[in-house]
Amino acid sequence: MRVQQAFCAECGSRLYAAAEVDPPIFNLRAGTVRERADLPPKVQFWCRSALPWVNTLNSVQALPTQPGA
Repeated sequence: MRVQQAFCAECGSRLYAAAEVDPPIFNLRAGTVRERADLPPKVQFWCRSALPWVNTLNSVQALPTQPGA
């Protein structure tokens, strides 16, 4: 699957990534979004390989792998 990425025109930071065709999910880089406090996470991916010391978001759905992978 090919992925498209968007970059900031001023600093070159990567803003998001998504499937090139008909993307069901956009992966935002939260650190680049000014309104990040208004964007609470809805799901966690790749939890199958999470280390035990990683803090989890108990109120957020946790998936063992990437959906559609």
